[in-house]
Amino acid sequence: MTMTPGTANTVAIACEIHFFEEDNNGNMHPLIKENPMVWVVVQTQGGAESFVGQHDQKLDIAYIPFFREKEDAQRGHILMRKVKGRKYEVQAIRCRELARDAAQSGFLLFLLDEDGRILEKIDPNAS
Repeated sequence: MTMTPGTANTVAIACEIHFFEEDNNGNMHPLIKENPMVWVVVQTQGGAESFVGQHDQKLDIAYIPFFREKEDAQRGHILMRKVKGRKYEVQAIRCRELARDAAQSGFLLFLLDEDGRILEKIDPNAS
């Protein structure tokens, strides 16, 4: 799936950025390791689907918001910047698949709550 950044005036909070790949001790971020189903917003334009990415212009960070619960995603996606004329829906995806796609496209992953607050930042591009 392709990534398309939107624009967002996001208020960033201080929190540690975790990494997708295992570190030297064989540790992996728990969400990636457990590989649960998570919820993302997907946009469709011209038959092509892509994750809805956001861009914090102040910090110049591109990220894909995701949620643990479907209900949180349905409420939280209302706060995201969107492009008129595109169809948006909440879809489930395995966390590892989302992390892989985000890493390939240079996006961070932000776990959000239903109010759009950042609960955790995950960097799938860790070296």
